[in-house]
Amino acid sequence: PRNSMISCLSWVRRGAADPAPRRYRPSAEEAEAMRAATDAAKEDLAAAEDDADGDDGSDGTDDGGGATAGPTVKLPLVDISELPAELRMDEYSDDDDDDGAAGRAMVSSLLVGQDTDLGVPGEDFPADDSGGDEDDGPDGTDGEEEVEMADGDYDSGPDDDLEDAPDSREYSPVDADLLAGMDVTGGANVYPDSGEDDDSDDDSDVGDTDIKPDDVVVLAAKAEEDFASLEVYVYEPANGNLYVHHEIALPSFPLCVAHGEERPGAAGGAGNLAAVGTFDPGIEIWDLDVLDVLEPLCTLGGTDDGRSLPPVPAAGRKKKKGAASRRRAPPGPKAGSHTDAVMSLSWSPVHRRALASGSADRSVRIWDVSRGSDGAPVHVLTHHRDKVAGVAWHPSEGTVLASCAYGGAVGVSDARTAGGAVRTATLPSDPEGVEWDPCRPQCLVAAAECGTVACWDVRRMDTPIWKFVAHEMGTGAVAFDRHTPGMMATCSVDKTVALWDAHHQSGPTQIATKEMGGGKLHTVSFYPSAPWLLGCAGSGNQLCLWDLGDEGYVKKNFEGRAATAEAQDERTKA
Repeated sequence: PRNSMISCLSWVRRGAADPAPRRYRPSAEEAEAMRAATDAAKEDLAAAEDDADGDDGSDGTDDGGGATAGPTVKLPLVDISELPAELRMDEYSDDDDDDGAAGRAMVSSLLVGQDTDLGVPGEDFPADDSGGDEDDGPDGTDGEEEVEMADGDYDSGPDDDLEDAPDSREYSPVDADLLAGMDVTGGANVYPDSGEDDDSDDDSDVGDTDIKPDDVVVLAAKAEEDFASLEVYVYEPANGNLYVHHEIALPSFPLCVAHGEERPGAAGGAGNLAAVGTFDPGIEIWDLDVLDVLEPLCTLGGTDDGRSLPPVPAAGRKKKKGAASRRRAPPGPKAGSHTDAVMSLSWSPVHRRALASGSADRSVRIWDVSRGSDGAPVHVLTHHRDKVAGVAWHPSEGTVLASCAYGGAVGVSDARTAGGAVRTATLPSDPEGVEWDPCRPQCLVAAAECGTVACWDVRRMDTPIWKFVAHEMGTGAVAFDRHTPGMMATCSVDKTVALWDAHHQSGPTQIATKEMGGGKLHTVSFYPSAPWLLGCAGSGNQLCLWDLGDEGYVKKNFEGRAATAEAQDERTKA
């Protein structure tokens, strides 16, 4: 579709998703809150109507310049019998039916007869020479009299008693769940004697929504002309099937998404969550294990719509009965919130409660998701002077955070302190994102819109280890496969994904390039739970996956390296 795209991707670690997702059911507290919100909206609407009535001054009295009501005039009654016959609409004649029948007969004589043949070719029909009215039967008698049928029964005509005739009407089944949701039944059981469980319908499609152990789950933030959503895809490696499992409607154009496994709130606990940044200043956190969900679990920052200001005193008029005792203030940002679009997110793989966000307001904020919607950020980093395009937590050092901003700035900071020392580097153009090399944790890589990709040793960021142009038309993103040392991928608006071997200090070597069929590509990333699976997306509005295990040249260059890395991981776990 026109003006449609997938702006960002994020993978769900294997085992993080609930194998049997549940459907959303509002709790008693949520239902009460919705009723309260509805009542408040009705009160505000009534108050606005009262204020409008008071402003126009139309209270049924003379304000000094308006016209007053005159005396009531009583009109005389008219005798219907004195009217002409054509105006007596309440009188009907039985002759109308006869006239109608005569008219229909006249129309029939115009359509049938003369040289017009309405029969089927090859069949002869006897002419009707009865000469009777159209209501006469085949023997000239009145059509309402009994006529003997071929089987010996009698048809007594239109006045026959139909009490014994079967009821052939068809009825649509009653949707009990729909009626109950609309409160049409008043809380009564639509099927009181059925004895069936209310959840039987919901359980009928449980198998269709189950997530199998080998399934791969990936998140895609999609935006169309007038609709934005977060789509949850499931990929079945055994048969190559890729489909949308469910989707979540978003309030604005999505710019970034990050997967996390710590539930917000004081209770905390493991979960399957997605943090989404949009053009709005708030960060929404959604529960991915709930289908048909309507609201996020919480929103970090954003606008405060619940503020109230003192009522405006009535000037020059008396207060109307039932007028509102308060007025709504325009929505404003919450304390500590971003004040502009959220452009980048990163959920810490070490400290699961820590979420970093970069915004067009030129700040980087560190959030503790356990504080929920009411919590302010833990730290606010203000070392950038332009829009923050990317943030990335270090894969093993939980306090080290990398970021990049428009103007070519790249920085590495200690997230434990605000205003501390920041190590910086510069790109030749605006950066598109930053990424840590998981197999060489001291290396930070950044991609720029001019096509340049550079790598620094964060211990000395004055000079890059290597720098080259990956795509002539600009590099949209860079990613590493954590299971294979040196395997790096880049994407571009030239609609291609390039695969590189970045294991050598001399710089990356291109292994392959492929046009993915996803339009101009803006995002690329590797699956974190298995090697050699890559995903990308862009203006083509579709998710594209590339299974590198099917490519012979990939096996030739990386197979031995991947086996060594897997063996090292097993030794580390042991």
